[in-house]
Amino acid sequence: RGVSGLIASIQRHLCQISASQGSYFYYSSAVSPTTNFDWVPVPIGLGFLHGCFMVYGSKIGMYHSLFLPLILLEMDSAGGKESASILGAMDECALVMVCAGICAANLIASPYARGERGGEGGGRESLSRQALKTNLFCGDFIEAAYPYMEKSKIINGSSYLAAGLSSEILLQRRVLSTAYLPLPLAIWISNDRLGMGMACGVSFVISMFG
Repeated sequence: RGVSGLIASIQRHLCQISASQGSYFYYSSAVSPTTNFDWVPVPIGLGFLHGCFMVYGSKIGMYHSLFLPLILLEMDSAGGKESASILGAMDECALVMVCAGICAANLIASPYARGERGGEGGGRESLSRQALKTNLFCGDFIEAAYPYMEKSKIINGSSYLAAGLSSEILLQRRVLSTAYLPLPLAIWISNDRLGMGMACGVSFVISMFG
């Protein structure tokens, strides 16, 4: 309950900050429009913590019950071209790109795994290939990475690091985007393509080499 409350508190704070560029949306349980919060200073480390919480929360079933509703609420209440979401951008980097990086690493390591285990790595290679394509070109298949994160503390730790650093970049630059789109399109629709590209690259590279 304590962790859930902390996550909800951070999410509400992010909803205030992400109302940049004249976007209007609602936060908390009340339906109340906010004004431009672009002037609000962003505490260093808040994005990192939120990225880590997104990874943890998605593992314990909070994605569809908490994260996704807030993302949709932010996008629905934003106006015009700013209908993208800072929480959606974090979804793309902290979850989708982390999974894509882990799956890419599995594909690179698969030939060696097959050689060492007498060809038993075929199933892992097939799953990783499908998950990588889904995450890069369709949007969201983050569950494929969970078994590898649970098996290895190094992979798990690098996943949190990748999610935290990429989310920190997004929050400091106030980047808006969304998951559930092909990666190039998610970058293209962003209000800060350079920032979105940087965050995606950081997430993918750290999780792949972790």
